[in-house]
Amino acid sequence: MNKKIIVTLFIILALTALVSGALLQLPQVTEVPGKIAIFMVFATSITQILAVILFLSTLSTFKRDLKFAFLMVAAGVFILSALQLVPTLTLFVTIDNLALFNGLYIGPYILGGLLIFAGLRTFAKLLDVRDRRTAFPLVLGCSLLLACIAVFLPHPPIVGVSEPLVDTIMGSIAWCGGFSLASVLLALRIRRMIGPIYKSAMLWFALAMMALTFTTYHELVVKLYFEDSSYTGDLSLWPFLLTGILFLQTGLAFRQSGRQFVHVQANASPIDVVITMSQLISNPAVIDPELDKIRAITAQGKTGQLSTTDRATIQSVYLAVEDYLLTKEPLRSFTREELRADLPAEFLNSLKNVS
Repeated sequence: MNKKIIVTLFIILALTALVSGALLQLPQVTEVPGKIAIFMVFATSITQILAVILFLSTLSTFKRDLKFAFLMVAAGVFILSALQLVPTLTLFVTIDNLALFNGLYIGPYILGGLLIFAGLRTFAKLLDVRDRRTAFPLVLGCSLLLACIAVFLPHPPIVGVSEPLVDTIMGSIAWCGGFSLASVLLALRIRRMIGPIYKSAMLWFALAMMALTFTTYHELVVKLYFEDSSYTGDLSLWPFLLTGILFLQTGLAFRQSGRQFVHVQANASPIDVVITMSQLISNPAVIDPELDKIRAITAQGKTGQLSTTDRATIQSVYLAVEDYLLTKEPLRSFTREELRADLPAEFLNSLKNVS
């Protein structure tokens, strides 16, 4: 993990802990039991909202279609943060409308996972990533099936909650888990195919969705079968906090990816220049046929003694990479000036003679 991201994450988590601890000192909170649970709720809310802010802060560096995908993901994470915001708000504001209260609890499960998956599907389409396991009709059907299974699970009665409401809550939790699991599979698929500067962010995204998937079914089991256990309440909220932290790390990683630019060494060989610049392409498969020409040269062991023909081939491959980044790259916008700003002088001069 990048050292700068580690430091930033540590600072954010330290401030989150301080703010959450300070909120526990408020008069409305000091007399409420379950301080650990309240702390976790506060901290989870803060981490998820900060993750949304980080997602939105990357929009300026990405193209329009990717912005739409990120907006859906950010909306899904923000809606899920309501799961923690609702109990937090009830410490300060009384919600007398039972239907509104239950809706604020059930709604995030129904919409959160669905929006995140929809945003990730849009992202995958931009990269032409296909995975039959994550086709929307299949995921929708599986999520509905999981919801139905959750509704009909035998369980002890929950005191103070009607059976229809329990069924609705459990069904919505399982529904969210289905879309979250599909998001894990799709994120891992994207990571296998995406360019190197985006791989770390996609890994963190997959880990965050794994945590969310675990959180949903962990919550379902705890609510149904361990409602009276000492584990329920304070200790059982840890998956929510872990998910919030992983979403926060994902936001930091995507922010770095959106601003990252490869550095070409001043003494880099022409082959190294092309290979380095090709790392900016989000879907390496599209440029592989051109890079095969470079591999053919290196396979002959001629990297230190390039012929005129070899140099012309390398220049043409570079121009193909550059043209793709300028006209076809689906995620980020580039200018010729910024792409060439870091190129070695000799290589840059050779390009002026052919471009």
